[in-house]
Amino acid sequence: ATAGLTPREVEQLGLSLEDVGGGRLVAFDHPKHLTANIPIGNVDLVVLGGFVSPEASRRMLKWIRRHWHGCMCLMVGSDAADEQVARESGAMFLLRPVTGDVWDGVLDGALQCQAAKLTSA
Repeated sequence: ATAGLTPREVEQLGLSLEDVGGGRLVAFDHPKHLTANIPIGNVDLVVLGGFVSPEASRRMLKWIRRHWHGCMCLMVGSDAADEQVARESGAMFLLRPVTGDVWDGVLDGALQCQAAKLTSA
């Protein structure tokens, strides 16, 4: 699930998802739309764009942790304030612009975490 990414970032992430061979990408224009349209099923990765206030980002990351405690959280932003919010909230952080190779690595990591959860269950 993604919220608050640029159209180009969503496109890159979608292409990377195709490259790794599967999955479903659900993109929302704004984080509040995610809470109003909660995806059904397992969520292995949530990517937030840093277009909202730090307080809203903190609330959103806390909400994600409550609803999908086992999923990876990643925040994409453009400055140190975005990075600080991500790190304080237990999310990984990527500085814009994010390249296709980096998205490939993020999805590979999410798939590895998913596989580890399945084998330990």
